Amino acid sequence: MEKLWKTRLKRYQKMLLKYLRYVLNDHFIIALLFILGAFAWNYSNFLKSVGLTNSLGYTKWLIVIGLLVLLHLGKYATLLEDADIVFLVPREYQMQSYLKKAYWHSVTITLGQQLLCLIILFPYFMIVLGFSLFQIVCIVLVQLLLKTQILRYELLAASIARLRENVVKIAFVWLIPAICLSLAIIWGWLGILITVMYILSLHKLEKRNMTSTIAWKYLIMKENQRMLSLYRFFNLFTDVPFISRTAKRRKYLDFILPQKPVYTFLYARSLVRNSEFSELWLRLTVLGTVILYFISNFMLSCILALIFNYLIGFQMFPLEKKYENIVFTHLYPIEKKVRERQFSRLLMKILVFTNVFFAISVLVATKGIYDFILMIIILGIEDYLLVVPYLKWYRKKHG
Repeated sequence: MEKLWKTRLKRYQKMLLKYLRYVLNDHFIIALLFILGAFAWNYSNFLKSVGLTNSLGYTKWLIVIGLLVLLHLGKYATLLEDADIVFLVPREYQMQSYLKKAYWHSVTITLGQQLLCLIILFPYFMIVLGFSLFQIVCIVLVQLLLKTQILRYELLAASIARLRENVVKIAFVWLIPAICLSLAIIWGWLGILITVMYILSLHKLEKRNMTSTIAWKYLIMKENQRMLSLYRFFNLFTDVPFISRTAKRRKYLDFILPQKPVYTFLYARSLVRNSEFSELWLRLTVLGTVILYFISNFMLSCILALIFNYLIGFQMFPLEKKYENIVFTHLYPIEKKVRERQFSRLLMKILVFTNVFFAISVLVATKGIYDFILMIIILGIEDYLLVVPYLKWYRKKHG
C-alpha cells in the first residue's frame, strides 16, 4: 500500500506540474503581481484609516464566518480511482494505512494554506479588532486543530456509516467548529478547551465504531468531485481532456446576435453559446470590475484595467479559428480579408463594451468624472492597438 500511495502521489504531482506550466504563464504572473500589489496597498491603507477610528469591532462575527469557510479550503485527497472498487477490494484490510498516508499528506498541504490566510488576517486582528497576542494565538491554534479534525472526519467517514449522514456531518463539520471559533474569539482559552473536547469525541467515536470495511463508492465520489473542481480550474487556461465543453442554446440572447454580415453572426453566436469563451469573458470582466471598485488610486486602476483588457482581448483571438475546420463555412464566397475584418470589428465591440464596466467601476471608486473619461480614452487606445497591429501580427505568427 505504501508503494501504491507513492506511485499515485508522484503521478498526481506530475499532473499538477504539467498544468501549472499553463496556469503560471507570463501574462498570468504579471496580472497576479499587480493584483497582489493592489490588494496589499489597499489593505494597508484600509488598516491605517480604520485603525484611527476603531469602528469595525462588530466585524468579529464576520471573521467567524470567514474562518469557518476557510476551514473548508482544501479537501481530503485520497487519489482513488474508479477501478479501485474492483481491483483493491481483495486488499481492503490494508486500505487504512493507505488512507492514513493520504490524510497526513492532506494535512500538510491544507495547514500551509490555513497559515497563509491567517498571516494575512493577523494585522486585521491586531489593528481593527484590537485582539491581544494571546487571543490571536488561540484563534490560530483552534483554526489549525479544527482543520486537522475536519480532514480526520472525512477519513473516519470512509469506515463509519453514521458519519456520512447529513445531519451528523453538519453538526461535526459546521456547527461545532463555528462554536469553537466563536469561543476562541470571545474567550481564547475556552475555544481551545472546546476544541480539545471535539478532538476527544472524534477519537472516542473512532475507537468504538472503526471497522476495516471501506465505503468505496463514497470515497471515489468525493475524490472525483475534488479532481473535477481542479480540472475546471486548469481548463480556464488550457484544454483539459477530462472536461468536455458543451454549447448552450441561450435563446434569450438571440436578440443581440447580428444577422449580417455572415461571419459576424457566426463569431457572435459562437461567443454567446460556447461556454469556453463566454464564461472566460464574464469571469475576467466581473473580476476586473470588482477589483477596480476597491482601488481609489487612478494610476493603479489604470494599470490593472489595461492588464484585464489585454487578457480578455488576447483570450478571444482563438475564436477567429473556430470555424476553420468546418468545411461548410468555406462554401461561402467570402474572402479571408473580409472574414478577418468582421472578426476585428466584433472584437472591438466586445472590448469597448467591457471598457464601459471598467470605467464605471473606476468612476465609483475615485469619484472623478475626469478619471472616467481618461480611462475610456486609455482603454480605447489599447483596444485599437490590440485589434489592429497586434492581431495582425498574431495572425501572421499563428497562420
